[in-house]
Amino acid sequence: MGPVRGVRSPLFILCILILWAALLGTPLYSSGITGEEVAVDQLGRPYKKGEVIVRFKGAPQVPEGLKGISVRRLAGDIYLVRGGGEVVTVQGLADALKGEVLYAEPNYLRRVQAVPNDPLFTEQWAMEFISAPSAWDLTRCQREVVVAVIDTGIQMDHPELAENIWRNPAEVADGLDNDQNGYIDDTVGWDFVNRDNSPQDDHGHGTHVAGLIGAAGNNGLGIAGVCWQVSLMPLKVLDAEGWGTVADEIEAIGYAVEEGADVINASFGGYSFINAERDAIEMARSEGVVVITAAGNGGKDGIGDDIDITPFYPASYGLDNIIAVTAVDHSGMLPVFANHGATTVDIGSPGVYLLSTVPYNSYSLGIGTSMATAVVTGVYAMVKGYYQGLNYLQVKELMKRGVNQYSGLQGRVSSGGVVDAWGAVSALLPPTSLVVEAVTTDTVQISWSERATLEDGYTVERDSGEGFQVLTTLPADATSFTDTGLLDGRGYSYRLRAYLDGVAEGPYSGTLHVVTPLAPPTALTGSATTTEVVLQWVDNSSSEESYILERGLPGGEYTTLATLPPDTTVYTDTAVSGGTTYSYRLMAYNSVAGYSEAVEVLVTVPSVGAVSGGGGGGCSVRGGGDPSDLLPLIAGVSLFWYLRRRRPPSQGLP
Repeated sequence: MGPVRGVRSPLFILCILILWAALLGTPLYSSGITGEEVAVDQLGRPYKKGEVIVRFKGAPQVPEGLKGISVRRLAGDIYLVRGGGEVVTVQGLADALKGEVLYAEPNYLRRVQAVPNDPLFTEQWAMEFISAPSAWDLTRCQREVVVAVIDTGIQMDHPELAENIWRNPAEVADGLDNDQNGYIDDTVGWDFVNRDNSPQDDHGHGTHVAGLIGAAGNNGLGIAGVCWQVSLMPLKVLDAEGWGTVADEIEAIGYAVEEGADVINASFGGYSFINAERDAIEMARSEGVVVITAAGNGGKDGIGDDIDITPFYPASYGLDNIIAVTAVDHSGMLPVFANHGATTVDIGSPGVYLLSTVPYNSYSLGIGTSMATAVVTGVYAMVKGYYQGLNYLQVKELMKRGVNQYSGLQGRVSSGGVVDAWGAVSALLPPTSLVVEAVTTDTVQISWSERATLEDGYTVERDSGEGFQVLTTLPADATSFTDTGLLDGRGYSYRLRAYLDGVAEGPYSGTLHVVTPLAPPTALTGSATTTEVVLQWVDNSSSEESYILERGLPGGEYTTLATLPPDTTVYTDTAVSGGTTYSYRLMAYNSVAGYSEAVEVLVTVPSVGAVSGGGGGGCSVRGGGDPSDLLPLIAGVSLFWYLRRRRPPSQGLP
């Protein structure tokens, strides 16, 4: 039977619950699900007998002492209702299930999406195929990224996985629920099948998936996962036969979100639309958690379906925090079993004969969209760790735009290609070799080496002392920029980052600081009398804190003559000696840029009684004076010659 939607009558739902409760078998939380516990609806979809998933508008109220029915919260306001032999009346169920019901549906089963393997390959061809070695030159992922592996469990002490198993920082193994999350001693995750704190793998699928995501690399052992370091959170919801209930899956999703997972790997699925499963994934979406899930391995005929037409879940729920993955072979083509969908399926990934970890410290080959999903999860964790400021939508878009295009995937997956670790992680790489140089008092030249592979352009930001502001945007492949119209003697900081229009901005380059030089004074001149030298100049700086005036003799050392206030343009030197030539040097100064270039001038002070002089522009000029000063001398000389001519000559005188 299909899901019941939009129900407003608890009584109606409870009638259905009685029917299912009457079919109750052995407890769900055994080591496996037996045939006696499973039923199928009219569409052939298997579900767990006697169990119903219900979503209430308010929390249900179960009276104490009522026997035969239990209600357990899975995630948010989604609950698992289990019937019992002592529940014999509608009223008993009605009393137990107070609250308005949004929907109720069977506890459908999910199973792993792997197919039997044949050991034809012994190398990790997938890592080269997705350009993982190139990406490893940039990053081997981050331990801080938490990947919830909802699966059959993980062999947590496998030599390739032990160091990458997540640890609950708020829990210790002391028999208490230290973090008060409802799970006692959940130090490394939880087993939702057996209801204990040891999510060990008794099937093999979960360990294989975990190895593809995060087997430790460069450790001298068998293989390397996409992420050499990461935190794998084991959440066991599938039993030793690879089957599990949606109720356990939903509870595991809630656990993963509450415990801080960044991404959930869901290498399972089925053809049943389940409201509660969709709602749980949507709750994860509200917390920014992405669910990467298998597109499926075809129906009963083993031939891949177009899930745009024949939906497969969770892949087909249409939520933007789902990344649906199909498998490709060594040539980038879809194998016969792989589901596809031009709208529903996001990306292709290697999914044929992938070598990975399995229980008992061993390795094996795996085939299926489950394996393909794990590879994509590893790449997501890599990109998430490298671009830590990006949200799930931005990481998803970088991965889709960074694919390697393959003709066999055109019209089969929305991205048209296969996941590429290098293509995604290099999409918005920050510029390197940044050089910032003040080429004049008002101009800074910036240059860099660009590395981004998907950028639409670069954003240049400048801090003039009040925080960084966007200065300009430049086209893709730009490697230089000239910033003009600056103030002299000021400090400026610059940084850049690549951007993908409408999607994301990459990390910043390093920040470099530069100081524009102070504009020096110009047109320094000097004029002298016997008692003083008057100096004048043009003030060109807008940032000087003072002017430093120095004096010396030509060819000698300078000493500071005066420190003058900003905007000064004239100075009179009265401590001069006649007949002396002085060399003056003038510089602008501030505490940021230091000293400007210097300007110099020579000035000669005239001797006492001599004609006064002046100087300017680096030379001295002699002469000048008032002509009226000569009149008494001229008159005296003229009188002397007049009297001499009138005197009679004396004897013996020439």
